Amino acid sequence: MGIIESLAKRFSRKAIVVNKQQITAQTYHISIKLQDSKALSYKPGEFLRLMVGLDQPAKLSEMLRTYSVWNYDAGSH
Repeated sequence: MGIIESLAKRFSRKAIVVNKQQITAQTYHISIKLQDSKALSYKPGEFLRLMVGLDQPAKLSEMLRTYSVWNYDAGSH
């Protein structure tokens, strides 16, 4: 595991996908739930940067994804 992956595991937070809905051919609406109880410090207009597949062999550019936040419920994480 490289240094980027090690840092990502140390400073990131885990979440699970609870819903995935295809909107267009290349656009999905994904709902996630944080696995810990600490709320995000989210401000409208910010993006969410996700790393996926940390436990699988892949290039960093294939693991890093950016999403727009449509709705964040701090109460339910």
